[in-house]
Amino acid sequence: MSLMHSERLEEQALSVKLFQKLGLEDNLKFAKHHRDIVKKFGRFPHRNTLLGRKNTVADTQYLASKEAFTG
Repeated sequence: MSLMHSERLEEQALSVKLFQKLGLEDNLKFAKHHRDIVKKFGRFPHRNTLLGRKNTVADTQYLASKEAFTG
């Protein structure tokens, strides 16, 4: 699970690979979702405020959308 919460794309890819290998479909769905966020933004935009990072325009649009992960 720690790989799924990494902001490193290589670790996200490994997370997806391992969940696929183990056949854990529910976890795999979430792993792919996390990977896709990091692939698109290079980080988790919902962490920006907590970590003192400035939102990009794309971050702001994503966070205001229905697709936003706010966890």
